[in-house]
Amino acid sequence: MNKPVFWVIISLILFSCKRGENFKNEIPKNSIEFDSLKDIEIPLSKSASNFFMLSQEALISNEEYLVYCNPFPNDPNLIFFSNLKDSTQSFTLDFETEGPNGVGEMSDFFIYNLDSIFIFDRYAYQISLVDSSGNVKQKFRLKKSEGVDTDDDSVIPWLDNKSKALLKDGFLYIPSVPDVDPFYQNYNNNNLLIKLDLNSGDFELMLSYPNKYKQGGFWGGPDHMIPSIASSLDSNGFVISFPVVDSIFYFDPAVQTLNQKSLAKSDLVTNVSPLSQFSTDREIRLRFQLGNDFYFSIIPDFYRKRYYRIVNEKYSDQSIENMLKREPGFPIRQSLLVLNERFEMIAEYSLPENFSRYGFFVFKSGLYILNKENENKLVLRHISLL
Repeated sequence: MNKPVFWVIISLILFSCKRGENFKNEIPKNSIEFDSLKDIEIPLSKSASNFFMLSQEALISNEEYLVYCNPFPNDPNLIFFSNLKDSTQSFTLDFETEGPNGVGEMSDFFIYNLDSIFIFDRYAYQISLVDSSGNVKQKFRLKKSEGVDTDDDSVIPWLDNKSKALLKDGFLYIPSVPDVDPFYQNYNNNNLLIKLDLNSGDFELMLSYPNKYKQGGFWGGPDHMIPSIASSLDSNGFVISFPVVDSIFYFDPAVQTLNQKSLAKSDLVTNVSPLSQFSTDREIRLRFQLGNDFYFSIIPDFYRKRYYRIVNEKYSDQSIENMLKREPGFPIRQSLLVLNERFEMIAEYSLPENFSRYGFFVFKSGLYILNKENENKLVLRHISLL
């Protein structure tokens, strides 16, 4: 996947997040409730964006932080650490682009601790292991051939708020996507997870799509193609939520088996069928992308021993017509499925219209969703119902 394709994906994500007015629809029977007294406001610096495709909850010296970077490559490479309770303890780390401690253009990051920060330069197939002072301790390459030209079998890291890296037993597990657009011939390959040996630097590709993707057809853009990958509550494997499949899957990296774990169907989701073939026509692809429901993410909660699954209903026909003309569409309904540690459904809750599906955060102190209406600060609303 080249850089222009990446920017098309980002533009579609930002475009589809626009909200219209005068939208009325039936509300699911359960609605999320909030405790405004426990809401958190985090001021943004001039160099920080209020839209975060990639962020991470972190515990540093027993203090809770929301850690994030801007959604676009920036120079210098900045990672923001916002303390949830005391803004005076917030700080920013700045990483060099070039030179002995250069990390390239940061596209993704993963914080294990302040001595082990992984900085990704996606299109250079490079990971830099750095500490909080910016010292590069080690570099890894995620491409077996030389250069940066795409290969039929190569992949690129793809971290965001629905799929994050995991460090376990000396291996870094990295969500990834096929490097060749339009993915149509890649549904049968192992290309969704990179297992990187931090001792040797060797890596292997793991995890393929389930049968629904392999039976033919093209599934459209990232919302219907890229799965959500997260650590399971037992910490032995991964839970996988594929956008157009009702079931939750469990992936065991030790034996590399993908098993259907549980049906977790939302009332918002209807059966989705693929395009019969890939099309380069923008209108055909956007109509498919916007006109079908999908599951966005699966999120583990180690504190409450639960899983959360975010669901998006398709846009209305009128909204799609507006958006094809690059005008705002009306809000789509979104909901939150709550499952216990055995993947049994507990409830489904409707989410507010101003909710960004990238803005659901799990802390020991509580669950929060991001109200993205303010450009100068982050407003984290505390969920009281769960």
